[in-house]
Amino acid sequence: MTKPKLSPDSSQISIWLLSFPLFFINFLVFSEHLVVVPLSAGISAATGLPPVNSGLLVAIYPLAAAISALIL
Repeated sequence: MTKPKLSPDSSQISIWLLSFPLFFINFLVFSEHLVVVPLSAGISAATGLPPVNSGLLVAIYPLAAAISALIL
C-alpha cells in the first residue's frame, strides 16, 4: 500500500503564485474605482465637463489603471 502524498506538487504552487498577484491587482483596481465614483461630481465641476462626460471618464478609469498596473 502506498502512502498518500502530503506535500503539494509544483503545479499547485505555481497556480497560487500566479493567482494571488492577479487577485491583488484586481482588488486594487476595483477599490480605486470605488474611490473615484463618488468624486465624479467634483471632477465634473473642477474640469468643466458635463456630468455625462465625467461619468464616462469615471467608467474608463479602471481600465486605464489596470493597463498601467500590468505595464508597471
